[in-house]
Amino acid sequence: MDYDKKNRKYNQKYALILDKPIGTSPDDVSVTMVDLIASPDAEIDDLIISKSDTLEENVSQSSLIRALRTLNDREKEILNLAYLHNMSDRAIALKVGLSHQAIGKARKKALAKIRSYIGGKNGVYDN
Repeated sequence: MDYDKKNRKYNQKYALILDKPIGTSPDDVSVTMVDLIASPDAEIDDLIISKSDTLEENVSQSSLIRALRTLNDREKEILNLAYLHNMSDRAIALKVGLSHQAIGKARKKALAKIRSYIGGKNGVYDN
């Protein structure tokens, strides 16, 4: 009984009010906690990924660009999500619809393709 009273008192004292302004300066008065909660309808990943950035656009070495062009679309997408958007294998798996093990395997296979195309099987890369 005492636990319930204590818990109720705590919850009343520290109630979560989502529509209370969170800013202390006059400029921040209009920002509330509700504004900061992500809507389930808006996928932030889709907004981030919709940018036209690809690995090919961010790489300056010509041999690496040619190696990236040898990959299939799924491998390119996985590498873009992993290295440009810093997504984990699990996050990529949710986005693509595969298991995180399959994503890890595909990522490693794509990197191996790039290494073999460049000639880096023995750890020696030519420019």
